[in-house]
Amino acid sequence: MVMPHDYLTVRELREMLHVSRATAYRTARQLPHIRIGRAIRVSRRGLESYLRAHDYTIPTDGERSRPW
Repeated sequence: MVMPHDYLTVRELREMLHVSRATAYRTARQLPHIRIGRAIRVSRRGLESYLRAHDYTIPTDGERSRPW
């Protein structure tokens, strides 16, 4: 069963990675995701796997990063 906390909104992805809105949407399309109507939800596990595979650490407050 899919739980709501298993997926991130694009806004949550954006805030987590400290990237622009456009970058967040572009990234979301590259990761495992589902669509609910027009909304995109990104798999939290898929994101974590992607970040580990690319040796990426989430920036601290105040930092901006372009992970890809």
